[in-house]
Amino acid sequence: MDQTTEASVSKKHLLGLIPVLGLVAAIIIGMAFVLFYANAQQDNCSQINTGSFYGCYYGNKNLGNLRYTRTDSYPLNFDWGLGSPGSPLGTDNFSVKWRGNFPFETANYEFSITVDDGARLYIDGQLVIDRWFDQAATTYKAVRSMTSGNHIIELEYFETKGRAVAKMSWVKVGTSTDTTPPVISGVGASSITPWAASINWNTNEPSDGQVEFCTTQTKCGMNAPAVSALSTSHTINLSNLTAGTTYFYWVRSKDVAGNQSEFGPSSFVTDVTPPTPLPSTPTPTPTPNQFPFPGPNAHNIPGLIEAENFDNGAEGAAYHDTAAGNSGGKYRTTDVDIESSTEHGYNIG
Repeated sequence: MDQTTEASVSKKHLLGLIPVLGLVAAIIIGMAFVLFYANAQQDNCSQINTGSFYGCYYGNKNLGNLRYTRTDSYPLNFDWGLGSPGSPLGTDNFSVKWRGNFPFETANYEFSITVDDGARLYIDGQLVIDRWFDQAATTYKAVRSMTSGNHIIELEYFETKGRAVAKMSWVKVGTSTDTTPPVISGVGASSITPWAASINWNTNEPSDGQVEFCTTQTKCGMNAPAVSALSTSHTINLSNLTAGTTYFYWVRSKDVAGNQSEFGPSSFVTDVTPPTPLPSTPTPTPTPNQFPFPGPNAHNIPGLIEAENFDNGAEGAAYHDTAAGNSGGKYRTTDVDIESSTEHGYNIG
């Protein structure tokens, strides 16, 4: 065979391969489209409903081959028996993923699932129950502390064959996630009088306060007015107590979650009643020093002291004076007798 004939045969072979290559390319493109479509369907299951579940139903046991989606209400309560969840799924070898965003209070909740066959429960992406295996209808429960607000609940489920059951619900079992009572410290009595005292203590978290007291170490139901305001430093005043008496007391504190602590008994003794004070004697006012005019020399007593009340004199004007005029003739011109005294003064007479 010459070179021309050989080249012609090679071209024929290549031309014969074109349909085959085209078929292979079509298959590859088709498979890529199927994969792209499947992935697109898978992406659609990222939706999350609020207040209900967004359910993704798959045509195998491994959460693949998404066949359809729908909204399912809470609680999940499916018992398909030997049947199918719905066309186009069969009665066996299928799986479902439910996701929803639901409101919760700050409390403990008990989550319950009943499944035939396997299931996994997630709360906010955290795996809580993992029972991913074939089994007859079985119930599983888990208690979790939830905070106030919305949380994402997700249940993955598969069915192999036979009966198909998928149920889920939850119930609040506690009012608070805090179960630790406050710690009481620094208990003591202060400002003690015969009739009153103050009871003081501290807590490691904001709490209310109450004091029960008695004259015996056994509680007798006497309670001081409680303080409802939450604080870490507490003082409650006791009044109308008996002087010179031993009192026993118990302090109590309760936090916002309702957890309560008690400490006691402790004790104190009221003061004895002080005696009634005697009336005080007033302090006399000091008398200032006095000196005789013109002083300062004093005259001995007893002696003769004479004083007269007078006006301008004359008989019958002020007192009996038989002598007319000023007999003494000293410094007055009125009719009053004034004479010099040998003791540096004057005599009135």
